[in-house]
Amino acid sequence: MVYLTGIAKNQEELDAVIETVRKARHVKKVISYVRLMTLYETRRRKIFNDRMRDSPLKEMREDRHNKIMDKPQKTAWAEPEDKPEIPPKKIKHNPDGF
Repeated sequence: MVYLTGIAKNQEELDAVIETVRKARHVKKVISYVRLMTLYETRRRKIFNDRMRDSPLKEMREDRHNKIMDKPQKTAWAEPEDKPEIPPKKIKHNPDGF
């Protein structure tokens, strides 16, 4: 006994699969749970496959990112040694220990 499951593109495809399975040795019965692909299913798959492709804006984002990275960035100081020194915080000690 053979169970078939899945989605067939059309009736001809399903018939071909069933016929092939029936011709296999030791197969006495074929039970099909295959459904035919509907227009809805075709559209749904197309939308899903389109989402798997890169976004058309991806190249634009990469170009913009590269342009930004090519330009020198303005900072408050040019070198780490030019960085202003921050005085340490004064900590008041409480005589009670808190």
